Amino acid sequence: MLKKAFIVVAAVAAMALPAAALGDGGTPAPDPGAKVAAAQAKLEALKAKCDSSPKASARCAKVAAGVLDRLNKISARIDTLEGKINTACSAATPPAKCSQAPAVLQKLDAAKQAIAQLESWIQANFSTSAPAAAPATQ
Repeated sequence: MLKKAFIVVAAVAAMALPAAALGDGGTPAPDPGAKVAAAQAKLEALKAKCDSSPKASARCAKVAAGVLDRLNKISARIDTLEGKINTACSAATPPAKCSQAPAVLQKLDAAKQAIAQLESWIQANFSTSAPAAAPATQ
């Protein structure tokens, strides 16, 4: 049950990446902040269950560390994607798609901020041994 709930939260965060990166301009991309709020609401309910016993608390901390690891990997994928976009669009003759690069990069930054917010919430509410993610620089 606990692992499934954390997987759902990680999946919500993972869905923010493609939605932000592949926004077609015609339809508005979902707000990553709303997804973070929904994920935090689910985690609040899970935290109440985790606080019920020491055994559950230890298990929750282990699963939370795994979720933090997954969120760090997603954030690294966003950084890689941003680097590819910047490299392709800084060429002497950039592709036509580069006209959308600023909007895509802005959405990727919003997704990274949502992931960072979720990571900090998990770290604050679950006793994990996972290190905090280093902030990305551009």
